[in-house]
Amino acid sequence: MKTRKDRADEKGAIDIIEEATRMLRLLPAGTLGLYYAGSLPFVLAFLYFWADMSRGAFAHQYAAKAAFSLTVLYIWMKCWQAAFCIRLKADLLGQTPPAWTARRILRLIAVQTAIQPFAFVALPVASALMLPFVRVYAYFHHASAAEGAAADIRDVSRQAWREAGLFPAQAHIFVMIYSLLGIVVFLNCGTIIYLAPAMLSTFLGIETDFSRASWGMLNTTLLMTAAAVTYLLTNPLARAVFVLRSFYGESLKTGADLTVELAKIREAAKAAAVILLFGALAFGGTVDAAAGERAVAAAAVQTASSAIAPSAVAASDLDRSIREVIAKREYSWRMPKEKIVPEEEQGIVGRFLAAVKDTLKDWLRPAGKWINKALNWLAERILGWLMPSHAEKKAEGGWIEPLRIALLALIAAAAAFLLFVLWRVYRSRRTEKPAAALPLAASAPDITKEETQADELPADGWMRMGDDFASKGDMRSALRAYFLAILALLARRNAIVIARFKSNREYERELYRKAHHAPELLAAFSGNMHLFEGIWYGAHEATADTVRTFKENQSRITAVANQL
Repeated sequence: MKTRKDRADEKGAIDIIEEATRMLRLLPAGTLGLYYAGSLPFVLAFLYFWADMSRGAFAHQYAAKAAFSLTVLYIWMKCWQAAFCIRLKADLLGQTPPAWTARRILRLIAVQTAIQPFAFVALPVASALMLPFVRVYAYFHHASAAEGAAADIRDVSRQAWREAGLFPAQAHIFVMIYSLLGIVVFLNCGTIIYLAPAMLSTFLGIETDFSRASWGMLNTTLLMTAAAVTYLLTNPLARAVFVLRSFYGESLKTGADLTVELAKIREAAKAAAVILLFGALAFGGTVDAAAGERAVAAAAVQTASSAIAPSAVAASDLDRSIREVIAKREYSWRMPKEKIVPEEEQGIVGRFLAAVKDTLKDWLRPAGKWINKALNWLAERILGWLMPSHAEKKAEGGWIEPLRIALLALIAAAAAFLLFVLWRVYRSRRTEKPAAALPLAASAPDITKEETQADELPADGWMRMGDDFASKGDMRSALRAYFLAILALLARRNAIVIARFKSNREYERELYRKAHHAPELLAAFSGNMHLFEGIWYGAHEATADTVRTFKENQSRITAVANQL
């Protein structure tokens, strides 16, 4: 049995490219849309900037504004590419990406803005030196693949530099293959762009300015257009490869690759159990449908358990056991030796950020002094007018003093009113908290109205309502309450999102998209949905047997949903 370190070391550049290609082919359109949502605006703006600055007669007048706009779009592109890489890594781990909060978005923008612009300086210098080019090139890709939205800038930089140094032979071979691929795609794109107007003119008789230009099309704009199209077509592959490198690099410490492989074994075992059971049913006669479903679930669980371990083991216990085994002394010699950097020692990025911080402080210090002087001057004028000296009172006359007293009274009244309002707000919030903690409102939702939504009660609230209807003999209303309980449970487990405009079919498609790895959940939900719609919207009769079948499926849904 080969160890995890051996497998990571043996994965060559061709293998990592094939795995990245397969991962890109299986991506949903929304994930790939993250990449092009950020890259297309910058590429189009860059081509316009290139052509305008090359040919425009008045380009020098607005070159600075155009360059600044292009800089903003470059940061926009890098942030979206980082979001694309984060989504790729989440799909690779079989996890749901965390929600994008305002703080997480700002942290992502700060990290990418601080790291990615240095590529314009570091890559040309590294290419001139040749030797460190691959590691520097990998560093900027790993900076996008790192969790830049949840970590500090210095931590992301150190993680990216450490991962860029892993598997050097794999990285050098990939960069060589990727460069050859880029040259081939560039030549093809340039040829297509150059020949397309001539082909339109020859075969369709469509004359354009480009077909009339002939050799005039061979200019820098055509070359940059071909380079931009090549970047859009090939760069997602590079992003996917470096996401995989980051994943395998982190797996040397966390054992994440073993967890993913065990999950695949579990799914394969379930599928094999289903195939074997259906084969037995095909040769052994007909079996009751409900008993068959229970047998499928039991066989799948039993086969998966026997394939993974002699007894059922929780995922958290398995992860903890893997980490404990890897941390043992007898396995530590196989781990890559890391260079320990003292806390006081700063790298290039750290020194640059410290210099930027000092520069900003130097810039802001005069502004702070000016603001402090302005506030002191204003305070002296106001306090000097409100509390003058004895000599100033005599010089002002007698009519200023009553005005001053009235103004002080108004300020005191306003301060008292503000304190009273704050106290009332504080009291109202304290009194509202116990009310918000009540499990169920006094007036329950009307189950007969179509606009009643599943998020108006928790799942156990709908279950109690359904049991109450069932005890009264109203099986039709009980079925709807039970169905709303299913939707509330799935929404709480983030398998669906409750919305007023969605139909049951849309919930089913959403569940198939988010929980495709749980076929028993999908089958049970589809069965209950058809059963409910046939009774609630159709002419089928709701009986006690129908409710019992519905609740059996609901028990399966609850058991599987609680494991999501």
